[in-house]
Amino acid sequence: MIVYIKVIGGGMVIISSILLSAVLCNSEAAKLSVLNGLVNVFSQISGDIRLGFSNLPAAFKNVYEHSENELVINLFKALCDDLDDKENDNFSTVFNKNIDKFMKNVLQEKDCELIKEFGLLPVHLDAIMQINYIDELVLKIRRKIDEYSKLSAVKCRMYRTLCLCGGLMIVIILI
Repeated sequence: MIVYIKVIGGGMVIISSILLSAVLCNSEAAKLSVLNGLVNVFSQISGDIRLGFSNLPAAFKNVYEHSENELVINLFKALCDDLDDKENDNFSTVFNKNIDKFMKNVLQEKDCELIKEFGLLPVHLDAIMQINYIDELVLKIRRKIDEYSKLSAVKCRMYRTLCLCGGLMIVIILI
């Protein structure tokens, strides 16, 4: 009877360690997915400015009306509401506050700082300068995505190995 309990316990430890590695790998994939989604959104905003939407709330409204990503919808809906509110100071403050609110649990601090650079968009300048600024920011984010993609494969392999070895170690110690 004791042997069966040990075997079942050991199997549960191995399964939980494998699931832990899957969760860690999925968090890496989620970070890449969010950054890719933001690149698409920023490109869409750049296109909206090119087509003549001169104000950001109209471009943001277009983003959240046509997006399928729930996080993006909530972020840009909140941005539109806050930009329409007359009590808010400026675009940068509103954007940074909403990035902190919606992205803090999804992205790391350094990634949030990179995204917050969009808040420095020169809204007082002409459309060409705004488009150039957005394109430069999109390029920076794409470089980060490429860097994270390379690291993500290595990290996932490491997570799988460490979790499985850790689970085996616990099983060996317990048995």
